Amino acid sequence: MADSSRRLFELVFRNKLDEDTLMIIKPFNIFLRIFFSSKFKIRNGYITPRDKTYYILPFIFVSLFKVWTVYYVYIYNSSILNNTFRHIYFWHIFISYCIYYSLLVYCNIVNSQNNVVLILRIQEIFRSIHLKNGIRSYVIWNWITFVVLASLECFCTTIYARTMNLLSSLNSFDILLSICYDFNVACSIRLIKSLTLNLVEWSNTDK
Repeated sequence: MADSSRRLFELVFRNKLDEDTLMIIKPFNIFLRIFFSSKFKIRNGYITPRDKTYYILPFIFVSLFKVWTVYYVYIYNSSILNNTFRHIYFWHIFISYCIYYSLLVYCNIVNSQNNVVLILRIQEIFRSIHLKNGIRSYVIWNWITFVVLASLECFCTTIYARTMNLLSSLNSFDILLSICYDFNVACSIRLIKSLTLNLVEWSNTDK
């Protein structure tokens, strides 16, 4: 009960972000918003949890779109499933995406407040350590990581689409939706990296 009250207090009264923190989480928020998976909302320098409708409405849309994709492939483009390997691979991609995306939506809804509290905790750590140079380097590598990942994903999905004869506007959008999971993994890794930087700097200050 005490933890819940403290979390609520922070979300309402202590959710102002510093410039350094805004600079850190900006690449996270931009790329995740593209794939309907933003963890928080930032307005006028204040961070707040996303509403449930932000996740539920895209989930309904994406689910209907995935069903339509299967229908489209089987009715209008069934020639791409002309052998067992392609058939199995197609369903593997489809089922994997459904599982990953469902888990992401569930975690985003359940942990909507925790995601904001995590950012506020990281901000408190940065305030106490004063890691100015490390922050700049970290932010630069965030942008590099996400831009390189986006480029590689677009390249790989294009190759996949050409191989499966799926290179159309409909299926290209469907394939791009699958990148959402990879960006969430990349964001998690980069957040862990920020905590590692804080730990290293904190250990150095005690020497």
